[in-house]
Amino acid sequence: MEKPKELIIEPKSELRFVGPFTRPVITVMKITNPSNNTMLFKIKTTAPKRYCVRPNFGSLVPYSDARIEICLQPFEFDPSDKNKHKFMVQSLVVTDQNVVDFNELWKSALPQQMTDVKLRCVFEMPTVTSAADSSVASAGTNEIIAKETLTKIESENKAIPFREEKVSKVLPSEQRDELLSDIRRLREENEKLEREKRHLTLYSNIFQNQVDKIRESYPKTLCDQAYTPILGEKQIPVFYIALSIVAAIFGFLFGKYF
Repeated sequence: MEKPKELIIEPKSELRFVGPFTRPVITVMKITNPSNNTMLFKIKTTAPKRYCVRPNFGSLVPYSDARIEICLQPFEFDPSDKNKHKFMVQSLVVTDQNVVDFNELWKSALPQQMTDVKLRCVFEMPTVTSAADSSVASAGTNEIIAKETLTKIESENKAIPFREEKVSKVLPSEQRDELLSDIRRLREENEKLEREKRHLTLYSNIFQNQVDKIRESYPKTLCDQAYTPILGEKQIPVFYIALSIVAAIFGFLFGKYF
C-alpha cells in the first residue's frame, strides 16, 4: 500500500520558545499541503495545560498552507529542568471529495491511512548581549502576538492531548480567582433578583384579590337597573285638571244657552 502524503511542516523537528517566560511566549509553525487532495490535520501535545494552539485542527485544500500559533503559558523557568514537551501533527488525506463530516472520517480512518510528525519543544533564554540588542525589536512583536492570542483563548480550543481528550481552559491563578469572584457575585445578584420577583408576584396576587373583593361588594350602577318613573312623573299636573273642568263648564253653558 502506498504511503500517504505528508504535510510539509516548518520548522521540521523543533519548536523554539525564547524567554523570558514570565509572560506568554508565541512561536509559529507553518503547515503546507503538497498534494492534489484535501488534507485534514490535528495538532496534539504532551502538555495540553501549558499551551494554547490556534487552530489545533482543520483542513487544507490542495497546495495551500496554514499558520499555527502556539502560545506557551507563563511559568518559572529553571534551566536545570529537562524539558520533555512534544507536539505531534497528524494528517489524513481526503480521497472522497463528497465527504462532509470530517469528524466521522477521523473516527473511521485506519492507522495506516494517517501520518504523524513529532516536534520537540526547546526553551531558550536570551543572552545578555543579544537581549540588549534584540529586546526592542522582538519584544514589541512578541507582546502584540501574545495579546492577540490571549484575547481569543476563551473562544478557542486548547491543544488536544495524545489521548484525544479536549482540555479545559487554564488561566493564571490571579485571573482564575478574579473570575470565580465575579461568578459568585453574579450568582448572589441573581438569587436576590429571584427573591424580589417572588415578592412582587405575591404582592400582585394580594392586590388582585383585593380588587376582586371590592368589585363584588360594590352596588350595581343605575345603568344596570330598569327605568322606573317616580311618583311625581306618574301624577297628572293640577293645572291641566282645572283647565279641563273650566272647559267642561264652558261647553255646558254654551250648549244650554246657545
